[in-house]
Amino acid sequence: MEDLFSQFIILSDQSLYDKNFDPSTIEDFMKLFELESYKSWAAMELEHENEVEQAEESMKEAEDELDSAMESAMEEFRLFEEEMEREAKVELQGLVRIGESAWKMGKSMEKAASIASRKYVEAAMNSASASMKSAWKGLSSSNTNKVILLLLRNQLMGRDKDLSRSPSYRRRYSPSPAPVRDRRRSRSISPRRRKSPSPTPRRRKSRSPTPRHYKRQTSISNSLSPPSKSHSPSSGSIERKNAIEKLRKEEEEKKRRQQEAELNLIEEETTKRVEEAIRNKVKESLNSEEIKLEVQRRLEEGRKKLIDVVAAQLEKEKEVALIGAKQKEASIFKKPFTYHFLFLGLCLDNMNLEGK
Repeated sequence: MEDLFSQFIILSDQSLYDKNFDPSTIEDFMKLFELESYKSWAAMELEHENEVEQAEESMKEAEDELDSAMESAMEEFRLFEEEMEREAKVELQGLVRIGESAWKMGKSMEKAASIASRKYVEAAMNSASASMKSAWKGLSSSNTNKVILLLLRNQLMGRDKDLSRSPSYRRRYSPSPAPVRDRRRSRSISPRRRKSPSPTPRRRKSRSPTPRHYKRQTSISNSLSPPSKSHSPSSGSIERKNAIEKLRKEEEEKKRRQQEAELNLIEEETTKRVEEAIRNKVKESLNSEEIKLEVQRRLEEGRKKLIDVVAAQLEKEKEVALIGAKQKEASIFKKPFTYHFLFLGLCLDNMNLEGK
């Protein structure tokens, strides 16, 4: 471009001093100027494209950095989640162990209470049998009374055995079957009284009054049984109930605290997941084809607008230059000095435009 300017100055000087100067040479130089301006515009366009490519590369680098940051954040979140799961599992295992120990303690207390109640019932029955034995020893009125006491003793011993086998279920006995049997026996015994007072019938006769005494004894045993029931709830059962109630309250408190901690963790996790979802949504929207197409479309529109503006400006400058050149060609021989100065001004304007 500088060579063209120097050559143009030489030609302008030559046109001032040479009257046979051909103005077509100036038109050739104007065409060269136009070509140079187009070349400069192409260079500017190439530079603009390079800048766009650099911007795209920087944008890709930023996206890569964002992806790496998101991956690191996700990795940290995964580690935190795993750690929280481990802590929750450890805490749950501890609670399970505490519950199992409490259950075992309750079972042992229940067994101890059942054993104590059985021993208490056995002791009561032994004391009752001892009292009956002492009463039997003190009685010496007649042989019939002795036989009755012997039968009562046998019945009590049999009842003691039954109660020792199952004390929780067989405490009372219905006296219904015994009187029926005794009634049948009493019918068979009544004629034998009239026949002979031998020792064998005496034994059979002695069985006849057993229903009455049995009824009396059962009434006595029934009257004595309620105190044993009244004394059955021991202090061990009360302590066991208190311990179970205490453990239940502690478990409820622990469950409540655990639920509060779980609610707090759920709230924090939901907030984090919402933030993560928003980030993923933004990331997906940025990486989506629609956004890429929109960016590409806007870049193309910007390029087209820039090309149109530059082309319009060049057309205007070209028209102005052609009009000025025609006017100068018309007045070149009349006013050579003014043409020289006008031509220099045009060159300066072109230089300013090129600099811009």
